Amino acid sequence: MNDDDVIVLSFGLDRHRVGRAFFAEDDIGAIVRCHFETERAVDHALKKFTDGRFKSDGSRGFRNFGDKIEVLRLLGVGDNLLSPLRRHNDHRNQFAHRGQDELTVEQVSDLHRMINALIPDYGKMKFTFKGNRNFESLYSELTLRQKYVANMMALINLVAALPEVAKRNKDNLKDS
Repeated sequence: MNDDDVIVLSFGLDRHRVGRAFFAEDDIGAIVRCHFETERAVDHALKKFTDGRFKSDGSRGFRNFGDKIEVLRLLGVGDNLLSPLRRHNDHRNQFAHRGQDELTVEQVSDLHRMINALIPDYGKMKFTFKGNRNFESLYSELTLRQKYVANMMALINLVAALPEVAKRNKDNLKDS
């Protein structure tokens, strides 16, 4: 890996919240924490793309997560990244509005398939947490909940990286 492959994110992922999602005792807690961090990453990307003009408080008609995903689409973000955002939003809504309280193998597998399309061999990675609780495991050895959170961590970072990737691509076009 060389320096051109490294992207420094201007987004501060709340590692404590993600860690609590990863080690949550129930799927509802994991889903809510993942959704909160995902929405923060989407808000971050939208603020960066609009030079701070995007307001996440609903004052400009962006009242829900689906509206924000639509704005990303209008800004040119592809379905390969929007589809897992929409799928996660569907999962979150099933928990929040339809009474679901446990993740299914199908939900986790579907989300993983989408993430693996963005990051080939993602499922072969080793996951390490260090801090209050140390943990290291291959993806295949994670619990269903941990697999979901691991996939969401990847998605959150991909969304948070959008402004930096767009800027880099724009700068590279200027240099050509």
